[in-house]
Amino acid sequence: MVNAGGGERLLAQLVPAMARQPGIDLVRLAVPEGAALNSQSLNPTSQLPLEVSTITAQRPPVLEENQQQSGFQEWLWSEGRVLGLPGTSRIKRALRARFAPRLEEEDEEPEVWQQEQFQTFAEDVHLIYVFWPHQQDFPFVDKPIVCTFQDSITLDFPEILGGENTVAEHSRSEVWMRSASQVVVSSEATRKSLIRLFGVQCESAVIIHHAILPSSELIQEMHQSPVLTPLPTQYVVFPANTAYHKNHFALLTAWARFSRRRHFPLVFFGTGTDALNQTHPNWPRHWHQVRLASLVARHQLEAGKDFFALGYTDNADVLALVSHATALVMPTLAEGGGSYPVEEALSLGVPVLCSDIPVLREHVEGRTARIGWFDPESPESIVRALDDLFDNYPAYKQSALGAMQDPRPSWDDVAAEYVAVFRTVLERSREHVISVAAPHEMFAEAVN
Repeated sequence: MVNAGGGERLLAQLVPAMARQPGIDLVRLAVPEGAALNSQSLNPTSQLPLEVSTITAQRPPVLEENQQQSGFQEWLWSEGRVLGLPGTSRIKRALRARFAPRLEEEDEEPEVWQQEQFQTFAEDVHLIYVFWPHQQDFPFVDKPIVCTFQDSITLDFPEILGGENTVAEHSRSEVWMRSASQVVVSSEATRKSLIRLFGVQCESAVIIHHAILPSSELIQEMHQSPVLTPLPTQYVVFPANTAYHKNHFALLTAWARFSRRRHFPLVFFGTGTDALNQTHPNWPRHWHQVRLASLVARHQLEAGKDFFALGYTDNADVLALVSHATALVMPTLAEGGGSYPVEEALSLGVPVLCSDIPVLREHVEGRTARIGWFDPESPESIVRALDDLFDNYPAYKQSALGAMQDPRPSWDDVAAEYVAVFRTVLERSREHVISVAAPHEMFAEAVN
């Protein structure tokens, strides 16, 4: 499973870095159909031992020996976008559901076909790494499996999935904890959460931090993006999708009380944030987004003056939006290993205000920048942090510029930590095989 935004950016850096590690002969990335990641984007020069395989949602139709696939059928079941346009792979999926012949096994669940593909992709590898086990069933295959629990957010915020689905997610997660050869977490805060939720078995989770700059190359290639054209020269940026735990509600409540909001408008970007532009009678459909849009309306916050809501933004424009910001605010209630936007801002010399929660304290522990901390559940605390920032802006800015020189790990460093875990798991697996085989060997010697 690949989430647009943070998930894509994580894999785009981590997977090639794994393929660069000494002794790695092949990294095969299996992604769902329609994911933006592909062989060309991850390995443009084809010099890495890296390949990308696509898991399709539906089994291709089985043709009789005397049947020939039509040009339309061939196009329908091929990978890729429509006319090369981003985001159009889903059109093919919808057409398949409408026009594809019924399968011979009419009652077959899609998960059966996906599991068959997964087993094929895993057949010739030594170890399986699952970077996003959340809401996924454990794949029972005869290979060691390492997984990273990025966070425990859906379990700590049952309002995200709903009560029934959260109970099911807890049960799925418990299987991962019990069955995986090794669980990795992205912070000590997440490890403590898993211990609280699943018990002492999670004490063995290995911590590998990776809330680091998504790509140093992007900074070098950063350009004057067209997305900046409608924005003022000074603004505060908040990059995040509209998931409940991102805490747009508290920030918008605080923003309505912030007296300098028209001098430094708030720029939202991320999936779903364009719903903040909708108002009576054309409210958003999703309950959480309509909750935010109605809050905007009640406080009479004006789009284009008090705030700008851009919606989903391509990765190429993210750093341009962050780097030109006067400051970045991060009011999140929870994160797994830290915050990529906070890391980006500090690497670009942009002052940061953020939630005073353990995982963000852990994330910026090695940073020298002055951070404006606030209680994310208190709009008054957020307003005080904003006022302090702009009352003392030169000091914040100078501190942020100095923090650009802070030493940070590279993606090769992160990948090396993962590969060390993989090798430990494989060695442990070999020792287990030997220990199981030993009694039989001893019995054979006794018989002889």
